[in-house]
Amino acid sequence: MEEIREWLQEMKPGLSVVIADNLCQSQVMSQIIQEHQVQPAVLAGCSHLRSEIALWQEPEKCAFDPDSVGTVDLVRELEPSYQNIDLIQRAKLLLWAQVKRQEKFAGVPLKARRAHFVRAQGEISRRDLFQSLIPKYRVTPYIEPTKCLGEKCRICRSGCDSKAIVTEANAISIDSANCKACGICTVLCPRQAIIYPNFSLDQLEAEVEGLLLNSSGQLQPRVIAMVCQSSQYPAFDPNVLPVNVPCLGMISPGLILRALDLGAQGFILISSQERCQFKLDCSNWKGTVQFVQRLLEHWGIEPERVIAFDEENLTQKLPRFNQMIAGLALTSFTPSQSTAIPDKGLGLPAVILAMSEKLGTQATGKIASGTVPFGKLTLDAAKCTGCGICAAECPTDALADLQVADSCKLVFRQESCVGCGQCVDICPEKCLGLTRVLEVDKLNHEPEMIFEGEFAHCRICGVPFAPKAMIVSVRARLGATGEAALRLETCPKCRMKGKTRLTKSGVGA
Repeated sequence: MEEIREWLQEMKPGLSVVIADNLCQSQVMSQIIQEHQVQPAVLAGCSHLRSEIALWQEPEKCAFDPDSVGTVDLVRELEPSYQNIDLIQRAKLLLWAQVKRQEKFAGVPLKARRAHFVRAQGEISRRDLFQSLIPKYRVTPYIEPTKCLGEKCRICRSGCDSKAIVTEANAISIDSANCKACGICTVLCPRQAIIYPNFSLDQLEAEVEGLLLNSSGQLQPRVIAMVCQSSQYPAFDPNVLPVNVPCLGMISPGLILRALDLGAQGFILISSQERCQFKLDCSNWKGTVQFVQRLLEHWGIEPERVIAFDEENLTQKLPRFNQMIAGLALTSFTPSQSTAIPDKGLGLPAVILAMSEKLGTQATGKIASGTVPFGKLTLDAAKCTGCGICAAECPTDALADLQVADSCKLVFRQESCVGCGQCVDICPEKCLGLTRVLEVDKLNHEPEMIFEGEFAHCRICGVPFAPKAMIVSVRARLGATGEAALRLETCPKCRMKGKTRLTKSGVGA
């Protein structure tokens, strides 16, 4: 313990590391906080630590906010008969990863915390019955209104299994009473407007980065295991390092690639379908695994490095997987030159391109397997009227409606398309088609022009005012002839002026 403390303080000068017994007792924690004048950021102990902390008083009355503290079940993680040097190195990494994770913690606002009662199951003791009558607090995601597109984007609402994302007064919000806190919506949102205070992308990336510290040294080859909170996976090899998440559905392709980019040689998703409290379809994260596997295959890297396991027979599956990873050559990624992810926009295209460049792989080919997080649009130019409604509805600006001189254009950028299909649904001419596919050579590429047409000019003032194809389509649908047809060739401004003159003329008559 002393060696671990010295190492942590060396890694982060000024870090206060306290070694004490009975941390799961609130009075002990209060005494430590008073004596050392610190607020805990990370607590390490036994398996009872997290559950006991959850039973303490309301956050506003507690010595510290339990939801603001990272916990490490150090006893369980170090229980197997590791060699002493592996045991110490594993403990260092697990604690350091939590320290790095908590550096990205930005607090839990009141709107992201809700009270609930834990329903007891089966036979319970009197103590359990009493505890079940005390409200507990659960942290749920919330929406940052300054980033949210509101009614324009329906991606998170269509992807929420519990229908907890609702519209109130033209604003989108999360109904915390119905929210399961699975976190899947945080991955779906293309604007990063949904924030999960305890499981943000920044926190998960920081924890993974901490686990892969000096990944060319001990505990090789490093394997990251994403573990759903319902699972009780066995710790069996010191080089397999866990990250606990509410649901595997919130694991994005970008996070998996980020781990490989930082030096991980394998990546596992461990679920428990039998104990899953959300009862969600596992096909979405298995589809994510399949997409990443095909991308690795495209790069000439063994796709079996990334895999999803149910915890059934895990004690046999994990050792075999670890042995397989140990038998493979190290990947060609350089951890010291990890890819920077943009603060704004979609980070996945930047990660894919940068990793391709590191491998010296030409950016070509198509990937259509699994849950592809990109879409490819096709357009029937014979039906399109250039109305631009599809571009106005696109939540990621993958479609843009351009007006240049006397022409109108629709351009499409695949690296920005998340395949939501809103443009296809809204198109009045039903001329758009969407395919879930990644064309690697279209990343960081000039936008593709998928439609170009002429503008109609007002027959009175000569100003271009609408796509000619749209005027022709409206005239055909209305069967307009004569004066009605001429009015369609007049801009709204001149049309209103003409209407005013007719009215005055009629009054004068």
